[in-house]
Amino acid sequence: MKKSILLFVFVCLVNLFIGSSIFAQSPQPTGTTTYYYCIGDLASPLSVGGSNLLWYTAANGGTGSSTAPTPSTASPGATTYYVTQTIAGLESTPRKAITVNVNKQFSLFCAGTTSNSVSFDFANVGQSQFDYSYTVDGVGPITGSQTAPSSFTVNGLLEGQTVVFTITAVGAPSCVSNRTLTASCATRCTSHFDATF
Repeated sequence: MKKSILLFVFVCLVNLFIGSSIFAQSPQPTGTTTYYYCIGDLASPLSVGGSNLLWYTAANGGTGSSTAPTPSTASPGATTYYVTQTIAGLESTPRKAITVNVNKQFSLFCAGTTSNSVSFDFANVGQSQFDYSYTVDGVGPITGSQTAPSSFTVNGLLEGQTVVFTITAVGAPSCVSNRTLTASCATRCTSHFDATF
């Protein structure tokens, strides 16, 4: 009987704590996490969905401001801002990161190879979509488009085959100087032959 009472009290306490604000948490604000501008563009104050928003310049610490920042577009680079919302006295955690890129340029590189696949990685630059084409040992091209992710893998290859991959950032800002890039990548050879004479 004593064990049953202790178990009952324990279960009641756990339910009390789980239902209390000790474990409650406000969700992060909603909205865009990345913005792209060219140098000199007129930027608008950052905007997210949420209640009682606080904006910060760091992921931790500092004092929040209820005024949304307006990013500077005076020089190239990336700046990250952080925002929380407070619901019923509880501030969301972790802070939502929002990155503002000014004059970000397009890049493409071979990200990895196996004996039967090659992967390419490329930068998001504010495009509406990516158009791609590729050939395998000069055969093709195979074409398509995608909005995300900013990577592409060609599978089903043979050892030693080369893929030439071309991608275009459609709808990228005018300051993106090279919107079409090409890279090549070859699968790894894993077969070993021992020569005997």
